[in-house]
Amino acid sequence: MAEQKIIIIGGGIAGLTAADAARSASPGARVTLVHNEPDLPYNRLNLTRLIAGEIEESALMLHDASWYSENRIEPVCGDVVAINRAERQIVLKSGKALEYSSLVIATGSSPFLPPIPGADKPGVMTLRTIRDARKILESVSEGTKCVCIGGGLLGIELSAGLRKRGASVVILENSEWLLSRQLVKPAGALLRERIEELGMEVHCGAKVKQIMGTTAAEGVLLENGERFEAELVAISAGVRPNTALAVACGLTVGRGIKVDDRMATSDPNIYAAGDVAEFEGQAFGLWPIAMSQGEVAGANAAGADKIYRATPPPAFLKVVGVDVFSIGDFMPKDSASSIFDMPGSGTYLSLTVKSGLLTGANMVGDISAAQLVKRTIEGKAPIDQNQKLLGRFPGLAEFMLKVKD
Repeated sequence: MAEQKIIIIGGGIAGLTAADAARSASPGARVTLVHNEPDLPYNRLNLTRLIAGEIEESALMLHDASWYSENRIEPVCGDVVAINRAERQIVLKSGKALEYSSLVIATGSSPFLPPIPGADKPGVMTLRTIRDARKILESVSEGTKCVCIGGGLLGIELSAGLRKRGASVVILENSEWLLSRQLVKPAGALLRERIEELGMEVHCGAKVKQIMGTTAAEGVLLENGERFEAELVAISAGVRPNTALAVACGLTVGRGIKVDDRMATSDPNIYAAGDVAEFEGQAFGLWPIAMSQGEVAGANAAGADKIYRATPPPAFLKVVGVDVFSIGDFMPKDSASSIFDMPGSGTYLSLTVKSGLLTGANMVGDISAAQLVKRTIEGKAPIDQNQKLLGRFPGLAEFMLKVKD
């Protein structure tokens, strides 16, 4: 019987999880993890902590070299330039070809650079890899003037890290409030207050016109004429799936590589997982989802028959030291939903109610009731029968009576 050869392309959490799952599902298979960075797979989520000086590079590593040996997973560093589906091979930039029985594409995503004039100037940077982090750290010292374009999670954490390094930091956010994907407007305003207390300048509704400078970035110009000096401009404007390999070899691609509930692509011998995968029209770009997709893809590539269930996880975050929780439909657009909110001193809470059920929530500052709220939403129990919930939030019972009326 021919040796089963499973290749995973990508050293992010989806690829690493897929390799581990493939090994567990098929102890005798040959498992190869191809990654295109000189460092072994590491935790990208902690790059902002590296910027902030909270950890050393060694703390980023997900596993040391011995783990790969012990689990008989062969890490190969190299750029994959082509997938030959007819021959079941991948081709590396070096010219070397590797054969596969089944393949998992977990090539992740790359930072999106908006079409801003001047975005290609020296001094304009993004944060996605260790190499990016090193480059940023080489450019920052006490008093360095930094402008961060983007007020999402990465942009805020990167800004906070730069501030800890002693830089002068301005955050420019296109939306009306910060963290607009995870927070409602009042919650975003509360977070902004905390960020400004840390000595950073925040501008929301900021429309960037261009990055100024002759030979390098010297500042940012807004459409309203405002100018901000900058020696470093960091752009955090989201990511785009790395689908070039899939497109070139003829797989079905939309926003990402289209997969079914087994994480199989349009080629039954090829699977996809993580940021590069599109499932039921969505490319999630979330760490927990990348892990769960990687587990299914890796196991099925090894011959298992696992099914992936798309359940976007609640967001438990700590942003600049502030606890944030969001779940479900916390920004409803339909008139059938109602919002119960409780602003407090340094805290904010909102609950979305629809047809007597709790369908979403947003919390900032105090998230001690997060697990209770999570269980209530998942259990789909009527709010007026949930004494724990009613007792936890003063005024909710009266609110429910008004909603019924």
